[in-house]
Amino acid sequence: MIQAIINAGIIVIIIAVILYLCYALGLSMVFRKLGEPSWHAIVPMYNFACLIKVLKLPPSWFALSLTPGIGAVYSVAVASRLGKLFHKSFAYSTFWLIPGSPLGMLHIGFSRQPMNLDVLNEPQPSIKQIQKRLSNKKK
Repeated sequence: MIQAIINAGIIVIIIAVILYLCYALGLSMVFRKLGEPSWHAIVPMYNFACLIKVLKLPPSWFALSLTPGIGAVYSVAVASRLGKLFHKSFAYSTFWLIPGSPLGMLHIGFSRQPMNLDVLNEPQPSIKQIQKRLSNKKK
């Protein structure tokens, strides 16, 4: 019984490492396209802070995205802007760049479609706009 639990734990750790490596590989490709050093994608938490900087969002969003409750709204806003940069819909961004991020990040990282760099010059979205958009999607 104990051995089965240990084996299951080892399998979970292996799967988590593989998923993180997929995420980091995709994010490193995104960083390379945006002129950021690709090694930033390997360091947990720092990679998200760099992503916020590259997307020209306020640095305070990093701390706010870690806050329980409201953090999900900020994470959706970051994912939405990243998705928009790669011509992806809001629905794609909220699913494939948050819970499905290992696969979604690989998809946009290896995408050959040109980026929409005008997104980086758009005004920063307000949290009220993001919350309104999320509540409209639920209805």
